[in-house]
Amino acid sequence: MPRLSTARLAVALAITLAACGGAAATPAPSAGPTGIIRESLGSSLPGNAPGERLALWHYIIPAGSKLAPHYHPGWQIARIAAGTLTYTVLTGTVNVQRANGAQESYPAGQTIMLATGDSVLENPDEHHKAENAGTVAVELWATSLLTDGAEVAIPDPSPAN
Repeated sequence: MPRLSTARLAVALAITLAACGGAAATPAPSAGPTGIIRESLGSSLPGNAPGERLALWHYIIPAGSKLAPHYHPGWQIARIAAGTLTYTVLTGTVNVQRANGAQESYPAGQTIMLATGDSVLENPDEHHKAENAGTVAVELWATSLLTDGAEVAIPDPSPAN
């Protein structure tokens, strides 16, 4: 399992922020029909990853909200800044780094609780869904390296999820 150290996460976020410095202005955040807010904080086309877009996101997931089954067309690292997210792995395997630094790996069929300070490394083969079953909003930051031009999250085509 790849090690996702706090230092590496911090470096990835710093690189993303630096790369986004020259990016075009992004629209104001908006809430979807579920009330979930996804705010783009900038993106860039890195020269060492042709066809890929590096981006930084801020999410607010209100209490009671659900994220439908989906996957990302590339890599994404997300860190829970506040609250607890109930996260279900539908296909593939997801790697988690807990706030205390512990590394964990979860296969398809597992539901896990991601708490403040936890990070999750999502890969292109991993489909998942999540919900905020708590009473306070979940806030998370995510950096992604996704196929340029693709949607950030692609609905899972499997009706069984």
